[in-house]
Amino acid sequence: MDGTAASRAALDFGFAFAGEHDLPLAAAHVSPASRDDYFNDDVTLSAHFAIEPAALELLAAETEPLALRHPGLPVRRAVLHGSVIEGLDRAGYGAALLVLGDMRRGVVGRARTGDVPLAVATRAPCPVAVVPADQREGDPL
Repeated sequence: MDGTAASRAALDFGFAFAGEHDLPLAAAHVSPASRDDYFNDDVTLSAHFAIEPAALELLAAETEPLALRHPGLPVRRAVLHGSVIEGLDRAGYGAALLVLGDMRRGVVGRARTGDVPLAVATRAPCPVAVVPADQREGDPL
């Protein structure tokens, strides 16, 4: 989750998949600025000896509307440290499905910044679904 149309499409797909298969959902944000992984959910009380990462607010804001549409679905939010590819790779351990958004940036965009969905899909420890961004939200092709 990074607040883009691509991540929202992935989150929507993830909620639908989790609800359909009676699975919990984990929404993750990867940050190179974070030193540790940070997890939060509405059921488990966990103690952290650091200030909550700002990305946790983003995750809460993005997951809340979908959680209201899927009552009873357990939702966990995670801020993971490291590069996006490393963090998403770790997020896939133990997952039934890792869902990624794809901004469909084209060949030039992917050559400039890398193809995160392809890199994650080739090394993920679980099945991967790559969901295209909704182009109606203004993302470039």
